[in-house]
Amino acid sequence: SFGIWSDGQTMWVSDSVDAKLYAYDLRTKRRQIRMRLNVVADATAVTEGDGTASFTISAQSTAAVDLTVKLRVSQAGDYVAAGGTGEKRAVVSAAAASVGYFVAIVNDDVDEPAGRVVVEIIADPANYFLGLSAATVTVADDDPEPTITGASIPGNEGQPLQFILRLSNPSAYTIEVNYETSDGTAAAGEDYRGASGAVTFFPGRTAVTMPAGP
Repeated sequence: SFGIWSDGQTMWVSDSVDAKLYAYDLRTKRRQIRMRLNVVADATAVTEGDGTASFTISAQSTAAVDLTVKLRVSQAGDYVAAGGTGEKRAVVSAAAASVGYFVAIVNDDVDEPAGRVVVEIIADPANYFLGLSAATVTVADDDPEPTITGASIPGNEGQPLQFILRLSNPSAYTIEVNYETSDGTAAAGEDYRGASGAVTFFPGRTAVTMPAGP
């Protein structure tokens, strides 16, 4: 089937059979052929340990010359490697109808929620028109929830006692821990002043100190 429309200077004819858009300059009577482009995710879900979110940008038929495609890469979360987001370029060569585009994923040790990577083709009416203009890959975290360990900080009699709590790995979440002292070889009220309360690990922090009275 065909579709025809015009703005008074250019007449466009779309051909759904060979997936091309023909543009006729009504002043020069010259014709240009613009390709329909699609972007799809090679896998719609990956884990951060996979290292890459991969996409395929394709024209629905081969072009006469190499075609530079404008892209916008964005993310939800914090998974894409530095420099991986923003406006980018990909080239679909005249010898092939598609090209792979790969977004590097950071494999860290942070416990964090799942994120998304989106690759979008930016419209460029002079060179191509859009079919499937955006694709999304969901990135799952593969790090465990942190565990908590504690240790005392050596001190002298009459000085405030301190204990340090540590997380086994960083977290993107705020973690609150309740604590309470209990007797070992010393007795509360006689050798030291007991204490209880809560400490907070803010995102990214892996150690906090809590006081207990002498």
